Amino acid sequence: MRASWTLLRWLRRGTPAPGVRDRLASAALRFVRWRDRAQPRGDAGPARWRGEIERAALHGRLLVLEGWALHSSGAPDHVEVRWAERELGRARLGLPRPIVALKDRHAEAAVSGYELLSSIDAPPEAVLTVIATAPDGSRKAWRCPVARHAADHEEAPPAPTAPDPRGAPRPPIGQPLRVLVVTHDLGPGGAQFYLRDLLAGLRRRTGWRVHVVAPRDGCTRGDLESAGVHVTVFGDYPFADLGEYDRAARRLGALVAAEQPDLLLANTMGAFLGVDVAAACGVPSAWAIHESFAPDVFWRVAFGSGLHPRVRSRGERALAAATKAVFVAASTRALYAPAVGPERAVVLRYGVEVPPAEVRPDPAARARLGIAPERVVLLCMATIEPRKAQVLLVRAFARLAARHPQADLVLVGDRPRLYSEAVHLLIARLGLEGRVRVVPLTPEVDTWFRGADVLVNASDVESLPRCILEALAHRLFVVSTSVFGVPELLTDLDAACLVRENDVSALGAGLERALALDPGTRQALAARAAPALDALPAGADLDGWQALLESIAHGPSSVA
Repeated sequence: MRASWTLLRWLRRGTPAPGVRDRLASAALRFVRWRDRAQPRGDAGPARWRGEIERAALHGRLLVLEGWALHSSGAPDHVEVRWAERELGRARLGLPRPIVALKDRHAEAAVSGYELLSSIDAPPEAVLTVIATAPDGSRKAWRCPVARHAADHEEAPPAPTAPDPRGAPRPPIGQPLRVLVVTHDLGPGGAQFYLRDLLAGLRRRTGWRVHVVAPRDGCTRGDLESAGVHVTVFGDYPFADLGEYDRAARRLGALVAAEQPDLLLANTMGAFLGVDVAAACGVPSAWAIHESFAPDVFWRVAFGSGLHPRVRSRGERALAAATKAVFVAASTRALYAPAVGPERAVVLRYGVEVPPAEVRPDPAARARLGIAPERVVLLCMATIEPRKAQVLLVRAFARLAARHPQADLVLVGDRPRLYSEAVHLLIARLGLEGRVRVVPLTPEVDTWFRGADVLVNASDVESLPRCILEALAHRLFVVSTSVFGVPELLTDLDAACLVRENDVSALGAGLERALALDPGTRQALAARAAPALDALPAGADLDGWQALLESIAHGPSSVA
């Protein structure tokens, strides 16, 4: 046991590759689950705190804080972080800590990790303070200095792309536009479905010639091709090596030169290669940015240490070069406005086209999903990952499960990841295997909405969650964290329940409110919240996008 714990501590400090660390951490979680069966856990023992700040470092303006905390009453309800007298916010909770679980038998030890990424202007010689609050209200503060490092980026060299050979003027308005689209993924996900619906709608109404480039194949490819969109699987975008990135830029530049698109559309921050190449080729670009992370934070969240400093600088330069950056929430636009320029940042919201069920919940859908008529289903429709906070949702549900024996929690969106394994382990350790159901990623999204009673969104970062739009269309009562575009959408605070993010007690209070309502009241409130969809387009904002892309395509012939 001591050898295993020592090895995993060594791994945590970052010596091997992240993939190796994850595999060994996964093995540790499996061992903990086996040990629980072989040696049942005892009580929590006397009330006490344990924990540590594992890392506190400042990379340029980016603060990276990682640690873990555990009290005898459970993992923290929330963790506040302060720099000198400044409140930096609350840390993300529920992160896997298999090392802690190997040494500590508490049920929540394996999910006692926390982290905070924050873009700040740090005063000199300031000390970081981390304050954890336990489920029983006990508090503990840790203080530590912060290691300062140089920024994680360098001045970028020019993009070595193929030249744009177009000598002829652009076609006049009214001719079918040629649109090259660079996206991050073709698999399931909100941004992927957003792009699918947008391109299919534009093809139907305009007949534009659309070509999508993506790193890998995925489930939305068939829908795109059925709509007449040409799809090319390009291969992974290489971000860790500058030479490989340059080679990919040349390949994409050659495609631009061959196809002579009127404009390039990039989908998500992860597709910045497209905007970088468009700028080098003199092609105007529109960039649909879905991520509600400050740019400094995004690079760390998306790539960790696997982003070459000069490649990152190219991404930052792309933000300044995009003709227009498009957001689905005003709060996300405000977050990026300093990087892209307020005059080039626009908001185009979107909606969904879902006919509501006549009966809520739908008995036929319940029968198909194996849900008994008397159960009250709390549905979380989200890929299981740290920012979606399913660990916090399970912990909050555990506290009220005994008081609401008719309630079940369903997590739809499972996939094999370390965080998912931690969720499964937590469910088992809290004795909730009969009350919490974990469902893999599925195409039967509509069936789950029709069979549920309440939609729960526990995310700590969202722009405009598609799951909430679909819940409103299905007349589901919504419990959600109040992040970015969510309060812009749910303005009637009596018709839904908005709670603070990264706070287990606040999330539990939201669940309590939903479960305390009788079915008729829940449905009446859900119907009252549904008109929020009336201010949104039915699907992608095709009018807004068509006008924007035409203005970009037939504007100046080169990018400044």
